[in-house]
Amino acid sequence: MSRRRAVSDALNKPDTVLQQCRMDYVDSNKYTAQIIGTNSRSYQRKFNGGKFCWTGSASNWQTLSSIDANIIDRVAASPQLYWRRKDGSAARLSGSSLVSINQPCTPGSRRIAVTDDRTLWDRLANGYLVRST
Repeated sequence: MSRRRAVSDALNKPDTVLQQCRMDYVDSNKYTAQIIGTNSRSYQRKFNGGKFCWTGSASNWQTLSSIDANIIDRVAASPQLYWRRKDGSAARLSGSSLVSINQPCTPGSRRIAVTDDRTLWDRLANGYLVRST
């Protein structure tokens, strides 16, 4: 049986785990660009650069820092958040401000990832893969 067929069959069975999931309403903002989660929290990035943390109810989103339209990606590892900017620089959230992370060379990053032990992996525009701890 093909994988596609197996997934289709699983979705059509009434007793599958997928159909038993409970979904709670959290937000319906059409300007949400990205959602990530870590440390039992959900984080939201808006298209205008706004950054928010969900604190338990639909009407209670906490602003994390000032609006920064240069943020294009973010990743999370308990309990730290990391950001990638349009110019290729990387930063981490410390309190309510972003702290830049020194990179080994220019040009800047194309993709970032982070592990639970807070190792930041950075794919640079020149093809190098670097890490920081």
